[in-house]
Amino acid sequence: MKSTTLPQLFQALIDEVQANIGPSAHPVSASGPHDERLEDSRRSLDEELQALQRASEAIATYALKRMLENRSQRNRLSLIHQLPAEILSTIFSLAVRDKRGRQSFHDITLISSVCRLWRGIINDNSPAFWTELCTLPTQLVNIFLTRSRAVPLEIEFDRTHNTGVVHFSDFLRLVLPQLHRWKICRFVLHDRKFDKEAIASFLQHTSTSASQLEILDLQLKTEEGLPNRLVVSHHPFAGATLQLRNLTLDGILVPLEAPIFKGLTRLTLRHISYPDPESIYQLLRVLEASPLLEAIDFTNLRFLPIPSFAPEAHGISVIRLPELRRIIWGEDDYRQQGRYQTLSHIVTPASCFIGMCPIVTPDGDLYQILPLQSVDSTNLPNLVTTNDLTVGLDDRDSCALQAWGPAGVTFIANLIGVGEEESEEFCPRIISNLGRVFPMPVLEALELEFCDGMEGPALVAEFAEFLRIHPTITRVKLVGAAHTLMDLFVIASTRRLCPLLQKLHLVSCPSFGKAVLLDLVASRTSLVAVSGTRDIAPLRDVVLDQCRFICNPTITLLRTRVTLLVLDEPDGSDNLDGSEQSSEGGSTP
Repeated sequence: MKSTTLPQLFQALIDEVQANIGPSAHPVSASGPHDERLEDSRRSLDEELQALQRASEAIATYALKRMLENRSQRNRLSLIHQLPAEILSTIFSLAVRDKRGRQSFHDITLISSVCRLWRGIINDNSPAFWTELCTLPTQLVNIFLTRSRAVPLEIEFDRTHNTGVVHFSDFLRLVLPQLHRWKICRFVLHDRKFDKEAIASFLQHTSTSASQLEILDLQLKTEEGLPNRLVVSHHPFAGATLQLRNLTLDGILVPLEAPIFKGLTRLTLRHISYPDPESIYQLLRVLEASPLLEAIDFTNLRFLPIPSFAPEAHGISVIRLPELRRIIWGEDDYRQQGRYQTLSHIVTPASCFIGMCPIVTPDGDLYQILPLQSVDSTNLPNLVTTNDLTVGLDDRDSCALQAWGPAGVTFIANLIGVGEEESEEFCPRIISNLGRVFPMPVLEALELEFCDGMEGPALVAEFAEFLRIHPTITRVKLVGAAHTLMDLFVIASTRRLCPLLQKLHLVSCPSFGKAVLLDLVASRTSLVAVSGTRDIAPLRDVVLDQCRFICNPTITLLRTRVTLLVLDEPDGSDNLDGSEQSSEGGSTP
């Protein structure tokens, strides 16, 4: 199309002026009274000004119209507009998602405002952009429902991210008629009267099936973490949730016999107290009904005590979960046995991760927490594949355990002893049965971290026994006050712990007798070489990290026996030759 030139625009202006002036214009008359002549002149000028104004507006409208037409035509000639609408839609869908994969409504509106083509793709030809209804204002909900057409919906209302501008009851009233389209349902609410009533009403009126529902996440939050903030006595969604794979219930008690507990791949239950003595068996049946479970998260589940745990008598055989990758079990009541009972009756793959934060009774230990394992155990095989173990003693009644296997982290437990304040028995008792509850026949690396004041004869004796029954250890890392155990690694005629030790790593050891370190190195280098003992491997590497007590003469002597790496500046107070060591002094390990 040929562009409009400036003369043509002026000609259009002249034509518009002439059309508007026409015969209504009155020339200034010289006859008549003076006032009438002035009035006629003003009237004539006003009419001409109005005509010019209309002409100016007309030409502006015309120019704007042509400018938009030309710009639209130019945009259609750009390379990106040559792409099919399907490809543009895919590009837009990637552009509007954040790192968590969530869509941003604001980004969608920005893209749709760029041009008519993009707006058409977003608003009319891409219903998938309008399926995530995440705590939306009610005036936008209907827009999303209309533009999403028949595509499955992702419904979310999170009170923690909503300051009260959007009311849950109003939001629910608009989306509930589309229950048959729900693919994801996530409600995170507070334990307040209006929220509790709304979610209770929702669960009571879900008498129709949710045939497309895949993820159901219902959370009723409270600062106190109290259980059973809401009790549901019936089966939600009329028991028809054939596609449900991911279920989360927090503070909401739903009967474990409900069909929503079948065929799951992820199950999360938190802050629930089950009143039926048979509930522990019902939970096992839930696991049995979902053999493809990949993740389990149980936190603060409470079961009534039973005289004896006999799942076989209830027709429940050993439950095999070959796809299970993670078990999280946290408890704040040491009297609960649900964790032990569940873990003792399932079979997991060797790569499965187990995480827990158990409370241990005053006279209890790891036997309360984990079922007894054996080297050929098939129950929790990940425990016996541990080749790297970290033990942290933060307090006299707190012990942190972390284990790695060939597939990565396999076990984490933060054990807290109750009724044992300032007791010196808790940590030694945990260490005493650490290697017996689940043996670690391939343990190679051990890290010990103590706070000051944790060392004591009982603890040292138990660690000595632990080292004795784990002769495969080749690497040891001592952090903080754990350096007090260095005497255990000195080879003597009556003690040969960790015979395969090849690397010793000391971290943040504020002070200890350097003679102990020299004796340790000497006993594992020169003495081993002189004696010709083949069942003891010579120590090869020593790492000193933030050990400023080490002086340069000691460093020099150590380098004559092992490969030494110093990761901080040593104390040169008794430097004999006046030389300075670099921050990474010494030969490379």
